[in-house]
Amino acid sequence: MKKMEQTKKTARGERKDFPLTTLIVAEDVARAVNGAGGKISAKAISASLGNIKGGALARKVASAKRWGLIKGTGMLEITPLGKKVIMYLDEKDLAKSRKEAFLTVPLFAELYTRFGNTTPSDQAFVAILVREYDLSERDAKTMLTLYKEATKLYLNAEVETLRSAALSIEESSENESVKEIPPKPKNMGTVSITISSPLGENNLKANNKTELKSIESKIKKLFALIEEDLPEIIKDNSQIGPIAGETKLNLSSESFRDNSEIAN
Repeated sequence: MKKMEQTKKTARGERKDFPLTTLIVAEDVARAVNGAGGKISAKAISASLGNIKGGALARKVASAKRWGLIKGTGMLEITPLGKKVIMYLDEKDLAKSRKEAFLTVPLFAELYTRFGNTTPSDQAFVAILVREYDLSERDAKTMLTLYKEATKLYLNAEVETLRSAALSIEESSENESVKEIPPKPKNMGTVSITISSPLGENNLKANNKTELKSIESKIKKLFALIEEDLPEIIKDNSQIGPIAGETKLNLSSESFRDNSEIAN
């Protein structure tokens, strides 16, 4: 009984239905198969991968299969997914195909459903894999490396694209709203008129049509008063250039107060 328990404990993680190399490494194997016309013998592929042999070659080939990029035993063939990963349209298309490959691995798919793009601390993640998924500590650490690489390189790609698009739309909407409704300065009339004359300075403003009509009436009264004094000012002044006491009309946007004499 004790011997059986020991054997079972030793066998932890022995059956590896998950890749032990990164997806990037597996892509090299897929390219080698595709470069040979889509299929190549397991023995011949060694030359296309730098003449690696033994366990290193077996590990790469096995991982490429588990990533879903190639299939076969004696004769290796590239899969449709493998072609999508190595023959992509752009970086976004590549990220999408890599994510698809990631989710073809049952354990990765289960972990992604559970953790998404955010994992617990490295120590906690390894402990979960060892205790809950029956992996050896060595394999659990390998899984941690693979998962973190996936999160960094392609699992987040689609999320970041959507986030950037959302921010662009939000900024665009804010800019459009500013253009459509510009802020109105405080205490600023639509029309502001300052009249300087021998009678003094008169400041008038109007924020609407009714007030504008009132300004028109006030200006008429003011001009009538100025006209009475104007001939005497002209007779007394013989200089060339601006006439002393000359009436000046100045349009401005400054705030002002109504002249009580004119208002009446």
